[in-house]
Amino acid sequence: WDFAMRTYLSSLSNSSNHSNSNNSNNNNNKQKGVVWCGDMNCAHGDIDVYSTEGQSQTSGFTETERASFGMLMQPPLDFVDVFRHQYPDTQQFTWWSYRATARQRNRGWRIDYFLVQQCLMNRVAASFVRPSILGSDHCPVGLLLHSNISRPLT
Repeated sequence: WDFAMRTYLSSLSNSSNHSNSNNSNNNNNKQKGVVWCGDMNCAHGDIDVYSTEGQSQTSGFTETERASFGMLMQPPLDFVDVFRHQYPDTQQFTWWSYRATARQRNRGWRIDYFLVQQCLMNRVAASFVRPSILGSDHCPVGLLLHSNISRPLT
């Protein structure tokens, strides 16, 4: 499914690049980009699981899955994991098993993401995780975008 999803995301990205050859002054030829959010069921980096010990064959953390997920961040898609970009050294989880009081012990995985194409990164104001909000085995993740595209990411 990952190849099909990358193909679909690429088609979205390409369809957002509208150009009108009849009007050279048309501003629709700017790349709009794609934001993809959700439960990706993959912990991309070692930092995204509470412990890597014994996890290499666990669904959501196999080398094959992690490599495939990483392909999203390469050309032609050029997605950026916004949370990891802003917090490269922060171990923060978005999912905890219901078993063995994993959430109370903060033994989770970060498998919920906002992926933003590189062309939109100048609009990113903040990304965040809300682990204190209960009601699911996942917690909410958020993204704030500037309406002014000239503001750089800080």
